[in-house]
Amino acid sequence: MSVPLSATDQGNIHWSREETMVLIELYRQHPCLWNVKVDMYRDKRAAAPKQITEDMNRSGTTVTTSDVKRKIESLRNQHRRELRKMQKLKKSGAGTEDIYIPTLWCFDALHFLIDGDTI
Repeated sequence: MSVPLSATDQGNIHWSREETMVLIELYRQHPCLWNVKVDMYRDKRAAAPKQITEDMNRSGTTVTTSDVKRKIESLRNQHRRELRKMQKLKKSGAGTEDIYIPTLWCFDALHFLIDGDTI
């Protein structure tokens, strides 16, 4: 990361797309955070956000563990919302021209969440 995250007035930070993609990749590497079917789901769950924070900070980004947790929660919620919209149209029997196309720019990068998520 060449540019550190910028703080906003509320104390929240602005994540660039590049930083978000790094976070998504680190998140994907820790299935204990997103896949309830993994044996280590409960065991390593507390340590994983700290490890992700350390990895992000090593790459030149300055974030706290709470920043990482907040961003992960936000990404999961956005991804779930897009999935629900897609499923709602499928169930309604909409034609092929009415298929919902996700607008979340990182939707495909978060596709791994489907394996461990229950909607």
